[in-house]
Amino acid sequence: MNEIVPQKTCTKCGQTFHATHEYFYKAPNGKYGLQATCKDCHNKLSGVGLNPKNSVRDGFKVCSRCKRKLPATLEFYYQSKDTAGGVSSQCRDCSKEVRGIWKREHREQLRIEGREYYQSHKEEYAARQRKYLVDSPERFRAATIRRRAKKKSLPGDFTGDNWKHCLEYWNGRCCICGRMPDFWHCIAREHWIALSDTRADNPGTVPWNILPMCHSTKGTPAGDPGCNNIKHYDDPIEFLNRYFGKRKAKQKLAEIEAYFEWVKTK
Repeated sequence: MNEIVPQKTCTKCGQTFHATHEYFYKAPNGKYGLQATCKDCHNKLSGVGLNPKNSVRDGFKVCSRCKRKLPATLEFYYQSKDTAGGVSSQCRDCSKEVRGIWKREHREQLRIEGREYYQSHKEEYAARQRKYLVDSPERFRAATIRRRAKKKSLPGDFTGDNWKHCLEYWNGRCCICGRMPDFWHCIAREHWIALSDTRADNPGTVPWNILPMCHSTKGTPAGDPGCNNIKHYDDPIEFLNRYFGKRKAKQKLAEIEAYFEWVKTK
């Protein structure tokens, strides 16, 4: 006994076809799981099959919002199983804009939901943070100083790899006194021009403004501070002159400037 195939009438042209994917595109919310218009009408509405001057070539799709003709690829559209071509009806730019509008209109709702989710997943967040600290200490520290720079509206593209190159260049020692890390001192990242410096050309947290300097840890004997502690937020030239005297300060400044030039070529 032959199975009776249901019929479906196109709302655009009024013709009746078999309710199959041969004549209609998928639509989860439509009758029989199909769109209301037949494939021919749908293609005409979306720009396919128009006169040659305005036609959309195979592999292209018209965004339903901005009406631009773009390649029907994941570079320009999001993936979608429910629309023709397997990509979304709106291009990526329009989809992002629509989502942005929705987020701005529902900002308070999202904030409340975010707080509630965090409160119910505190342990999960804490475990993830501890794992990140153990697995990627350099990336975590680099991210911390980038955040500090961002708060001051300064560049902050210093990374963990930049810090590794910095330590390799200075042989893991303090760039000022040459001290290696020991029981009382560690090697810290020092902003050569401090973030608090108000000069207009403050470079912020970039590779050519970060130097390794020894830093005295808690419990260090009195009278043995690290270079990082001594410099603090001081002007770098004033710090060198006070630390070395003018003649040797010029030599050390030349070494540091040579390093910064080296970094810029990497």
